[in-house]
Amino acid sequence: MNSTSHSIICYAPADKIYAIISDVQRWMGLFEVTREVSIVGTGENHLLARISANINGVETTWITHRKFRPEIHGVDFEILTPMPLVQTMHGQWRVIPLTTGSCLALVEHHFTIKADITGLVEGIRTRQEALDYMLRAIHNNAGHDLERIKAFVEQDSPTANPLAYHFATHKLIAAPVAQVYSFLKEVNHWPKRVPHCEAVEMSYDAEGRQEFFMEVSTPQGKERFRSIRICHDSTFSIDYFQPQPPNVLKFHGGNWLLHEVAEGTQITAHRHIIINPEACQQMFGEGSITDHQRRIAAAIDKNSLATLEAAAQYLASSSTQP
Repeated sequence: MNSTSHSIICYAPADKIYAIISDVQRWMGLFEVTREVSIVGTGENHLLARISANINGVETTWITHRKFRPEIHGVDFEILTPMPLVQTMHGQWRVIPLTTGSCLALVEHHFTIKADITGLVEGIRTRQEALDYMLRAIHNNAGHDLERIKAFVEQDSPTANPLAYHFATHKLIAAPVAQVYSFLKEVNHWPKRVPHCEAVEMSYDAEGRQEFFMEVSTPQGKERFRSIRICHDSTFSIDYFQPQPPNVLKFHGGNWLLHEVAEGTQITAHRHIIINPEACQQMFGEGSITDHQRRIAAAIDKNSLATLEAAAQYLASSSTQP
């Protein structure tokens, strides 16, 4: 079974986000890749829908069974007539309210590839190529859909948070994607490998789920925070959020996304933060909200690049050892 997970922070009420993910007929006007949606059957808290959408540039049609779970702002789905290359697929949408007044919108896919994929999609000759094809399609479409949902629910939203800030870090490492991913996943080794990481106390590390406390050195002294991560081995990606971030933040979450390229591995780290203006003023002195946001983002970006530079040096050193 192959699994993927994609998420985004939305500054809107959970009910408003759930209204979008649960009403598949609205998707045609919202998602550019969706070409047609028709309802073929309904029942109490579930429906059958036929969806046509653009998958890696190819228009594809499937039938999905959707079970609604409004009590948790969730939708479970199962693809009854899977798209080419896929034997089975199911997953879930979830909207998780956060203490910051925002919500985490999450979609997960679990799927298997057909045993024989010969002639199903032009250019796909092996099951590994079929897997890569589907992972690319899910990553592109899920990421696009979540961005569109976020833009829609946040327009003129009274809950849009002026303290929120989004940014990304990018770096290319001349090493195989699996090795870079392993370095990032093996956070318990960071105190020995990453200069600014002082200590890691693992509370849980199993089945791709991690929970730990980390202590890092900063120009203002040492900081300690709690982090929860979901590691996706099949897509070389890591989602995370900090239930107990440093004092200058009310929220910190994001993901690491790794992609194999000709030169090695391209890494993108997306960050979502909400600052604590009172704590910022105490630590940094006077300044605007934008000043504090940019200062904290620059510090996080610096640490992210330091972590990736440490990964590059560690992997380069390991590759030269006999």
